[in-house]
Amino acid sequence: MYRLLLLALLSGCSMWAPVLEEPPTIWVAREFTGGRQCSDETYTPPDTRELLAAAGVRVYDVWVEHLAVIAVCGAPSYAAVHYARIAEADLERARQLGFEKSDPPNKTPQTE
Repeated sequence: MYRLLLLALLSGCSMWAPVLEEPPTIWVAREFTGGRQCSDETYTPPDTRELLAAAGVRVYDVWVEHLAVIAVCGAPSYAAVHYARIAEADLERARQLGFEKSDPPNKTPQTE
């Protein structure tokens, strides 16, 4: 019996490791646009995970869905919907940053 226990400990068996359960999660989304076409202005979209985490929101997944932009001087050069799967309890914090509860993003690869 002791040999079996010692073998389990030495082999890195995690039979006593606590199981961390993920809290209930929801998807939130926010549209970001920026930059100007025909301009030297550069636009760096925010890092969704960093933005939410800095506000104390627990983030479990992120996804960016790029949107089409019109090719006209002065129009935005960037447009996208930024999605994040967050802890449901953190929804109010995400709302303070402009995110709203959303359906999950369409992560299906686009084919022609």
